[in-house]
Amino acid sequence: MKPKRLSPETRAVIDAVREAVDVPAAAPHPGDQQRRGEILDARIRHLLRSLEALPGGRVDVQAHIASLRALLAAYPATGYSHACDTTGGVS
Repeated sequence: MKPKRLSPETRAVIDAVREAVDVPAAAPHPGDQQRRGEILDARIRHLLRSLEALPGGRVDVQAHIASLRALLAAYPATGYSHACDTTGGVS
């Protein structure tokens, strides 16, 4: 049996999920873990709300994903030191 290919809409949803949870690990500095958690929590909340609307089939998936990306942009992975940051600065 030949494996099925993912539709463009499915790929767009998968990419959006990956973008939502792609928040670099925090460095072990005071407050960095908490700040990262706050960012990740907000991004996951928006992601879950967006995903809930998809099964009904009444949304334009591409427009919906674009809207999700705009919401995620409001919660960038900044304001804390990333674990891989060798400069010791806050992103």
